[in-house]
Amino acid sequence: QPRPWYLCVGFVRPHLPFNSPSTFYDRFPPSSVPQPPRTLRPDAVSQLTARSIGEGYTELHAVRMRERMMNNSNLDAKGRRLASAYAAAVSFADSEFGRVLDTVRSDPDLAARTLIVAHGDHGWKLGHLGNWGKHSVQTQDTRTPLIFAGARVPRSRHGAMVHTPVELIDVYPTILALARVKPADASLDGR
Repeated sequence: QPRPWYLCVGFVRPHLPFNSPSTFYDRFPPSSVPQPPRTLRPDAVSQLTARSIGEGYTELHAVRMRERMMNNSNLDAKGRRLASAYAAAVSFADSEFGRVLDTVRSDPDLAARTLIVAHGDHGWKLGHLGNWGKHSVQTQDTRTPLIFAGARVPRSRHGAMVHTPVELIDVYPTILALARVKPADASLDGR
C-alpha cells in the first residue's frame, strides 16, 4: 500500500522448550558445542544476585533440575545438550528471520523504504557462574541484540557498532523518529 505500515514479527525461539526442526539440531551436535563454563558463583556476589541467579532453575524444570545439573557427574554432557539445543533454536529463529528479509528484498521498492529493527528481550546463561536461565542481573541475562538497518538509518551509522548502553524502552521512540511519525502520546518514556 502507498501509506506507511508497520509489521511486527515475533519469534518464540530461542526460548524453552528449545524445540526446533531436526535439521537445526543436526547442525549443532552436542560434541561440537563448547563446554559450558563451570565456574561456580563467587562468594563475593550479593544475596540478591545469588537469589536471582537461582531463579533460572525454575525454568529448567524446578529445583530438581538444578540439583541434577550441579551434582551429576555427567554435567558436561547435559550442559552440552542444553547448549546444543539453544544453538539450534537460535539458528532456527535466524532462518525464519531470513525468510522475512528475503521477502522484503524480493521487491526493490519495498526494500528501499523499509526499516528493519531486530532485538531480543533478554539474554540467557548457559552455565555461566554455574547457573542456567535468564533471571539475574548478570551480563549474560541483560545483554540483547539490537540492530537497525535499512531505510532512514543514517549512512554514517551503517555497519557501526555502538557501545553506548540503551534500554529497550528507547526502541519504540527511535522507530517513530526514523519513520518520521509523531507519537500519539507526547509523554512517552524512552528517547
